[in-house]
Amino acid sequence: MKQNFCHPGRLTLGALAVCLAVVLALALTMRLCWPRDAFSLTDLEGDTAALEGFALGGGLEIDTNGHQLGVRFTMQDGQLTNTLTTGRSSALQNAWIGFSTALPAAQREALDAQAAEGKYSEWNSALMGLAQTSSSGIQRSVSTDQVEIMLTVDYDAPDGVVRSVRFPCGQLTLSQPLTFAAEIGYRDGEPYVRQDYTANASEQWNEISQTWESRTAVLADGAVVALNNTGDVPGTQSGLYLVGDGLTQSEILALPADATVGDCPVQSRTLAYGTVHPVWTMPQGGKLVDLVTTGDSIALFYLDDSGCHLLTMDQQGGNQQILDLTDALPDGNFRGLETLRPDEVACATEEAQPDGGRVDRVQVFRLAAGRITAQGSCLPDQIPTYDTAVAMSEDGSRLLTVSSVSDLVDLPDSSGGQLIWKKGCTLEVWQQGTGTALCTAQLKSQRNVAKGWSYGRWNELWPMGRLLTRDLSLTLDGINTF
Repeated sequence: MKQNFCHPGRLTLGALAVCLAVVLALALTMRLCWPRDAFSLTDLEGDTAALEGFALGGGLEIDTNGHQLGVRFTMQDGQLTNTLTTGRSSALQNAWIGFSTALPAAQREALDAQAAEGKYSEWNSALMGLAQTSSSGIQRSVSTDQVEIMLTVDYDAPDGVVRSVRFPCGQLTLSQPLTFAAEIGYRDGEPYVRQDYTANASEQWNEISQTWESRTAVLADGAVVALNNTGDVPGTQSGLYLVGDGLTQSEILALPADATVGDCPVQSRTLAYGTVHPVWTMPQGGKLVDLVTTGDSIALFYLDDSGCHLLTMDQQGGNQQILDLTDALPDGNFRGLETLRPDEVACATEEAQPDGGRVDRVQVFRLAAGRITAQGSCLPDQIPTYDTAVAMSEDGSRLLTVSSVSDLVDLPDSSGGQLIWKKGCTLEVWQQGTGTALCTAQLKSQRNVAKGWSYGRWNELWPMGRLLTRDLSLTLDGINTF
């Protein structure tokens, strides 16, 4: 009988042919289905030549189960270019700030000694009663009108990890005592829950929050915090602080205990971590208006008895300059806006008119060597929102405003609702000093993907058959709050 044998070389060639076919099929699929022209200018009105002289960059990022993909665009003189990117964009960095209450460290031992204590115990069964564990614990509570106010700053580090800095702001005397509760739980005799004294400060939060004004903005590797101690709390100076060397959540949990609840060691809520460097002190009686970062600089708008001022410095706190903006912003009713150029700052104002009405105005200041070298303004149809960025043309004759736009997207599945998706922005070019729009356009992303809704996020099934989850916002280069 004749036997057929398959030559090893033929097997190898066959495997290579299959691999090549798969690669070619994937490449063809990506070429046909990947949104190469991911961003485009639509709904153009007016003269597109007005976009000449302006540069814009940004993109969308997609979280693919821990891996970062994205589509990046650049616009120069109204011409768009799109590219596929990998890795995390620094434009997505942000910073958050929060106040919390704690028992004052100097009085903690005495307060803990007089705390009321209660005990509890329970049995937990598992595996149909074949295994049992016992848990017990103590709960302690104490009331005091003396509280330590702690400030926590969380920021996105360049490696994509959220890091945290915490430091004390001072001790506050409340009009009414605040109750703090702590808990130590035991399982089979070993502590497994260690919660330091924590207060529900909702009733006194108005009193606490009115003690400080605060602003924060992210830096290249850290954050800047503007604080105004409106309540004259001892131990806190009003001014600017640079924070850095933040810890991750796992690093915070690994810190050693620095206090006790009863006889059990715990991490106290006054435990500070990270670094804090004061770089500027605000004049007595000053008021914060807004804090923004532009390029490599920090810009702080503030008011004092002499009028409105703009403080600028580099991200290390050096090269500080203070400019008087009282003539340009006489009533002080304004807030800062992000800018697309590193040498410009901008603000939105609402100005009173002789007839009793009010008009919205955007003002841009170009800076060099601590001086204002150019100034421009426009009168938009409505006051810009916080997610608005501004730029001025080189000759100062035109202003560009870039505002995020939200679209209502119908959901085709059984969820039966609608989703507001920030997927683009509106570009408007204004003639200097007027409310005349020379050009308007929408910059939007185009995506040929199957969409679905789950867990409160917008999911996309890409050509590779992988389900991706994406944050629903557009980012611009150098703009952290867009």
